[in-house]
Order: sequence, then structure tokens, then C-alpha cells
Amino acid sequence: MAELFVLGGPMMWPLLVCSVLTIAIIVERLVTLRSIHLQADRFLDDVRDAVKRRKITEALAICDRTPSPLAVMVRAGLSRHEQGRDAVRQAIEDTGAREIPRLERYLAALGTIAHVAPLLGLLGTSLGLIRCFHALQLKTALLQPVGPADLAPGVWQALFTTTAGLAIAIPAVLAYQYFVRRVHEHVWELQRAAGDLLQWLAGDGAT
Repeated sequence: MAELFVLGGPMMWPLLVCSVLTIAIIVERLVTLRSIHLQADRFLDDVRDAVKRRKITEALAICDRTPSPLAVMVRAGLSRHEQGRDAVRQAIEDTGAREIPRLERYLAALGTIAHVAPLLGLLGTSLGLIRCFHALQLKTALLQPVGPADLAPGVWQALFTTTAGLAIAIPAVLAYQYFVRRVHEHVWELQRAAGDLLQWLAGDGAT
């Protein structure tokens, strides 16, 4: 593997950085978004039960124990329940606007890698072809025959960097699209929870 890396030439280094970042972002987002999803339903059930029993302090404690954007948003609304429905709605909207970027964290970087990796591979291909023509020029200038061994390093570089760039870009694109869809689902969940909270508070005379 190390030999193939060397054959790929200097562009393999930025491609290596892209591959490491891609793996790190995918793993981090999978763990984070999955954790948020698993907590959501139980969290909302617990908060609803507490609000129905008019135990706002208990509901706030549940929010404090749940590390998620949904809990932060619900807590902001609950903390304003004595100020009326409009204050609750405004607190939810303001907090939601701050928490949504947390769901989108690192996705811009992942999308950038998906676009840049093939370009880095293409640049490596161009450098490989330049290497081939340079070898050809040197042999011709010395009136020496040109054999496959003279062109092989440049061809290796051209093919391997293209392959590496695509191998990084394809999973990055797929992961980006998947995470964007998941974020949209979580945003919808935040909106639904906001509406539910307003109904729970209004139904029990808390707002």
C-alpha cells in the first residue's frame, strides 16, 4: 500500500488528508445524529407527562439531562412559560435558529471534499502526463529509445490519483446527501416538538 501511495506522486498527500477528514466527519455525524434520534421520542414523552402534571421544574430537569438541540429548544420554551404564549414561541424560534447549525456541523466541509477530491485527482493525472512527456522528451533529446519503463511512473501517477480522488468523492457525496436528509428530518422534528409544546402548555393553562 505504501508503494502505491508513493507511485501516486505528491498529490496523494492532499488526497490522504481528504480521506481522513471524510472518514472522521462521517463517523462523527453518524454517532451524533443517531444519538439525537434515539433520545427524541422518549424525551418528548417524559416532557409531555411532566407538563401535563404541571411539573414544569421537572420538565426543565429532563431537558437538562438530555444533551440535544431538541432539549435545548424545549427548555428555552419552558423557561418562558410564565410570560405567555408569544414569549414561549419567540424563545423556541430563537433557540431553534441557533441549534439547527449544530445539526449541520461539518456538512459544508464534507460537501467541499466531495467536490475537491476529484479535482485533486485530475491535477495528479495532469502531473502524471507531464511526467510522461518529460521522460519522453529527455529520451528523445538523448537519441535513446523510449520503453514502457520510462512512461510507467507517469502513467501510474495519472491513473492512481484519479482513482484515489473518485474513491474519496463517491462516498463523500453519498454521505453528504444522507446527512442532509437526516438534518431535514431533525428540523421537522424540532418544528413538530415546538407545536406540541405550545399545545401542552396551553392545554394545561401554563401559558
